[in-house]
Parts: sequence; structure tokens; C-alpha cells
Amino acid sequence: MSVRRQYETTYIINAALEDNEVEQVITRVSEYITNHGGTITEVNKWGRRRLGYPIAKKFNGFYVHCI
Repeated sequence: MSVRRQYETTYIINAALEDNEVEQVITRVSEYITNHGGTITEVNKWGRRRLGYPIAKKFNGFYVHCI
């Protein structure tokens, strides 16, 4: 009996990128997951938000949640 587990991930993209560049990054990540045997059922774009603490001297990020 083979039951596939469902995983989810949230990643942050540099908010300084233009909207079309953000879409390209999301597409690249999604293609990477599907090319390595995963399936993506849903992509939620949470948009640009302030980070809880600075990461690499950046204070804002574009949040993406994949299921």
C-alpha cells in the first residue's frame, strides 16, 4: 500500500524584484518540484510583507505558500 504524504512549504522571495521576475521565480521553483517527482495542488501568493526580522539586510519579502 503506497500512500503519498502531502507536504507544504513557504518560501520568501526578494521583494525588490519586479512582479514579472517574482512570477519567474515561482515558476522555476514549481518546475523544480514537479521535475523531481512532486505534485503541486495549490500555490498561494501572500504578497509583499515585512519580515519579522531582517534576513540578509532585507526587511521585506514576497511570501509564497505551496501545497
